[in-house]
Amino acid sequence: MARKTKAQIQAEKDAQKVERGINTLSEAIKFCAPGYKENGEPYSQFAVLWGGWMTTYNGVVMYGHPIAEEIQACPNFGQLQAAVKAIGAEANSITVIDANRLAIKGAKARYVVKCISDYSVVIRQPPDAPVGPLTSNMREGFEVMKQIASKSGEHVLTASILLRSGDMVASDLQLIVSYWHGLGFPTLTVPADFVEAILRIPKALVQFGYSERSLTFYFEDGSFVRTQLYSEEWPDVNKVLNFDATAMAAVPEGFFDALDKSKMFTDRNYVLLDQDEVRTHEETDVGCVVSVPGLLPCELGVDAVRLSKLAGRVTHLDYWTDGSRVCLAGENLRGVCANFEAGEEAGYSPGTPPPIAPPPMPPDQAFTPPSPPEAPVYTHLQDEDDGDDEEEAVPPPAAPGMGNFGPAV
Repeated sequence: MARKTKAQIQAEKDAQKVERGINTLSEAIKFCAPGYKENGEPYSQFAVLWGGWMTTYNGVVMYGHPIAEEIQACPNFGQLQAAVKAIGAEANSITVIDANRLAIKGAKARYVVKCISDYSVVIRQPPDAPVGPLTSNMREGFEVMKQIASKSGEHVLTASILLRSGDMVASDLQLIVSYWHGLGFPTLTVPADFVEAILRIPKALVQFGYSERSLTFYFEDGSFVRTQLYSEEWPDVNKVLNFDATAMAAVPEGFFDALDKSKMFTDRNYVLLDQDEVRTHEETDVGCVVSVPGLLPCELGVDAVRLSKLAGRVTHLDYWTDGSRVCLAGENLRGVCANFEAGEEAGYSPGTPPPIAPPPMPPDQAFTPPSPPEAPVYTHLQDEDDGDDEEEAVPPPAAPGMGNFGPAV
């Protein structure tokens, strides 16, 4: 068998390099696609390929993914996506022609992708340096939060989640829910866009970093998602969430199924809870009646649509202690939902807490989370000199490729 020449060996290496480059570029394009807006501002139309990374930014959330090619260019993301998809595994070269053009060539086709040479319009802030771990509880909590918070919310409280040490909180002003993630965390007002962004990505979360204006989550392969933060702070939600749990009882079997079956027959989404049954109307000749053995009556209507969002998660409830609201609890979860006619007085009205602050949840309840972990000290946000003579804490490690997320301007 003839030995390969140096030229043949080099050609194979070059082909493998291009293949790796295309593969990681394809992965990066898929990961970063939500940061692209076809008709958006220039910063959201063009990706930044710099320092072994691809980033996109939609005005709120930035996506970053490592790539094998050391490319320095700012290509139109839509064109780049189309070119890589069209050529696929047949690509044999990726070349930056100049500041305005990037060429991807295959065996039968060549695509020239438009780039932007004015780097000032696509400049990216680097991700926040990682300072703490993340667990699967964070993703599980986000799954709950997305049922309540909405990026189209008209109020900061409805368009964000409250992320803090121990738990996270979401509210639509009628329903408020806390989910226990169990991690030490700063108190941050996080856009609902970020919750959706994280849940789109099926990779394991490993670390987080933050600053006064941003939050970054890192995945197992080094890719990251960074979001801006709302400057507004949430009011004290504990006045609503720390209800007396001693009177709670297990959810009767079939309760959530009855709510789901009744939703289409309700007026304003509310149903009536009667002895052993859920009804949509006072009259028996309209709407529907569903049997739920063990159900107790409630003076006011309960919100079938909102409560149904928590089906499979809520294990205990109490709507008899205070007829104006339903108190809910489950594994790592607790919340309050206002009943019909009670309005915001029983739910969560921004800046207007209930007139009575109920006692804290008893520690012997099975669904009660452990004591909040001590919030960690993040040295990069502390004053450089606090006057103490003690040895200063070691700053957190730098993020992978820190400083390589865009050209200097």
